[in-house]
Amino acid sequence: GIEVAGSGGEAAKASAQGAGNSSSWHDAIPSSWNPFTGGATATDYNAKCYNSAGGPGCKQVAGLAKSAGRCVCDNGCMGADGNCYPDENKLLADKFTLKNAQWPAYSMYVQRMSAFGQMKTTSTSSAYNMGQDLFRLFELPGLHNGAKEYFLASSKWEDYVISLQNTGGTTFSLWGAYSRSLTKEHEPWNLKEVMLQVCSARKYGQPDGVMIGSAVPSGGSTVWAYIHSGSWLVYGYWYPEQLIQSKILPGSPTAKEGATPLSIQSVPDEGGIWIPSPPFPNGLLPDCA
Repeated sequence: GIEVAGSGGEAAKASAQGAGNSSSWHDAIPSSWNPFTGGATATDYNAKCYNSAGGPGCKQVAGLAKSAGRCVCDNGCMGADGNCYPDENKLLADKFTLKNAQWPAYSMYVQRMSAFGQMKTTSTSSAYNMGQDLFRLFELPGLHNGAKEYFLASSKWEDYVISLQNTGGTTFSLWGAYSRSLTKEHEPWNLKEVMLQVCSARKYGQPDGVMIGSAVPSGGSTVWAYIHSGSWLVYGYWYPEQLIQSKILPGSPTAKEGATPLSIQSVPDEGGIWIPSPPFPNGLLPDCA
């Protein structure tokens, strides 16, 4: 049968519907203008290259043109800083699985059929997953707030990347990890919702592990991809939400008399650490802060 990747969360659908159309920016540029000679094309929306538009306040780099205060990538790719670059995103690792450190028998995968496209984990052998548990890691050019940002993409469906989004009330958790099609749901003026920070978990005692977080903090806290007991779906660990739950849920450590919310961690435990297989080379990623 035909396999269809998850379509992304409700938040992604809503934001996609409100996204602008980049064609008007291209229309403002003379058809002869083409400063880029790299491998990217003018209609790329995948993990290798996300183009057609950059952010406001861009710099004049790589022959960049401006239109109405915004950058236009014509045969170029948008970087983490919202500027246009002539080269495709850098492939750091290909065809690897992500096993959970707390439940090592379980690996993350992109669901073939799902109402909201939420990421899930499975104990099924990779040989039987038809490539749905294989990923690619791309590094975007440029820096966002002084840090590198990444696309964690499906190896099976190259235009699908993993993003951390608000669940929109579809579950009891506020945040979840979703697969999102850049081709179908791209936002020409904003990459913040689909690029990720990916970092080494060696400081947490997992030298081969990585943590996967939102590029932009929400309420001052990064949202980290993790799984918890009672569900094999991948959710987002958000510190403010954990503090609130610790105060109101029966049986939680800080709900008891005399307890304080300080016992709640700002980052998840090993349920939020993922072990790539094959392992990443040492030093490939920066340490988690």
